[in-house]
Amino acid sequence: LKEVLKHDDVFIEPLERVICHGHLSAENCHFKETTEHTSTGRRHQTELVDISEWENVHFGDVALDLSNLIISSAEPSVRRNKYMTIFRRYYYSRVDYRPTDFRLADLKRLFRKHHKHAVIAGIEPLLEILTSSMDDEEKRAHSYRWESALEDAYDFTSVDYISDDEHCLFAK
Repeated sequence: LKEVLKHDDVFIEPLERVICHGHLSAENCHFKETTEHTSTGRRHQTELVDISEWENVHFGDVALDLSNLIISSAEPSVRRNKYMTIFRRYYYSRVDYRPTDFRLADLKRLFRKHHKHAVIAGIEPLLEILTSSMDDEEKRAHSYRWESALEDAYDFTSVDYISDDEHCLFAK
């Protein structure tokens, strides 16, 4: 943790700022599930209906909230293998509506940068979960997500990390 905290990122961040929730996680995203009956059967649909806990709202970079949501909520295998799929969808949905001052590659770099901030911000919620009445299996899952995010943050910030420099278009 000490190694992660002392590392500074050295790339220039995009200037574009957006309204950020500040602590977006699965716990404050509320969904409604609906079932639609079609001629081929039933189709289940999930729709985001509310995001709570806006106490930390601010202008931030374009990857902050999505990075925090992925890091704090996704299983490590999903986070490691699918984050670029999520960012690609976000990026191309956004550029369809307005010009942007950033590239998809910037989102990849920002995601790695936000790891250390998400790990630090995740300590308090993790401690709350570990001291709650939640069942032990869920507690272990939360601990595993946080520990693996810490390991990834360390890898991203250590001098031993070798970037794959994979082009964003071809990233998993």
